[in-house]
Amino acid sequence: MSIISLTEALNFLDIGTGYFTITAENDRLVMSYDGGAATNVEISDGTYEGDDLATALQTAIDAAFTISSTVTYSSTTYKFTIAVASSHTITIDVSASDAALTFGFTADPTAAQSITSDQAAADDPTAPVQVILDGTDSFVKGYCDRDFESTAYKEYYNGRDKQNLFLKQYPIISVSRLSIGRNSGLKVNNSASSTYATVSVSSTGVVLNKDGTTTTLLFADNATLTDMVTAINAESGWQASVVNSNYVSYKSSELIEIMGLECLDTSWAYLDIPDEPESDFEVYAEEGYLFKGGGFPSGHRNIRVDYVAGFSSDDMPSRLKMSCLILVKFLYQKRSEEIFGRKQYSIGSVRATLEEGMPSEVKLVLDNMARKDV
Repeated sequence: MSIISLTEALNFLDIGTGYFTITAENDRLVMSYDGGAATNVEISDGTYEGDDLATALQTAIDAAFTISSTVTYSSTTYKFTIAVASSHTITIDVSASDAALTFGFTADPTAAQSITSDQAAADDPTAPVQVILDGTDSFVKGYCDRDFESTAYKEYYNGRDKQNLFLKQYPIISVSRLSIGRNSGLKVNNSASSTYATVSVSSTGVVLNKDGTTTTLLFADNATLTDMVTAINAESGWQASVVNSNYVSYKSSELIEIMGLECLDTSWAYLDIPDEPESDFEVYAEEGYLFKGGGFPSGHRNIRVDYVAGFSSDDMPSRLKMSCLILVKFLYQKRSEEIFGRKQYSIGSVRATLEEGMPSEVKLVLDNMARKDV
């Protein structure tokens, strides 16, 4: 999900999504089925998207020949493919067809069970808009140093002996867990004759590394800490155990991400899990912070917060959406007029001075919505 949708951007730019217009001047293909007589295939006049025009042509072919055909449109190549049943053939008389170019046929295709346009039937006007939209979405989030769509987060913070903990994303929709501190969940060792051995925890599993050869044991395949221990112990030279019997049924995905802990010979690597969840704290949703009367104790990545923050598509602030639409249009017009990097340009006696940087209306809103350092 983006701050604004492609449809909203197209509407703001006044670009329609119907790319093909069929009129009396381009509504007929002259086709032959199984080498039979040339037959007029009439497509209903109207404005179509590619898939809809394919359906309209399929309906017209089926009616003209009393058959069951298949017509598809590729949004990648912008070509149409017409297919009939196996062991049957179809072709087009291009010179007699006023719709041939509309469907991308410039020469009579060889009669076959399936024929495809020999050139693109149309350029998709949404393609450059989508590129600009994606870039705008990324720019706005980077400029504001926050995401805006409703998303679930699992984040670690450094405690600073303060009562307020400001989260990276807001407004806060829900907090499912706040944990302070961590405990050792697993210990891992490699006793083989090696130059080095390390263990890491990634977002998806435990990674064992012996002399540069890695083995990844996924959380998805080893759901609990006990399952992960069993998987590690099954690897040659590796051994592991759950540090505390109270943790044997804990989810393996609770293991905190870490890189390259040494664990060769007499060295054991200890993999941590978050401490038990807290119950004494308050959530200030709109401001985006948690309050704890006793404060959040100092420590490095000692605080774990699982939460959901952001806006739904229906609740996205209108001023933010309008700013994104203005920025998309600003870039789209520069692309259309090929004036990137120019401060002024002239057409005849008309001279235009261009705004540098982002439009002032956009900057005003984004500065207001940017995450503040606290």
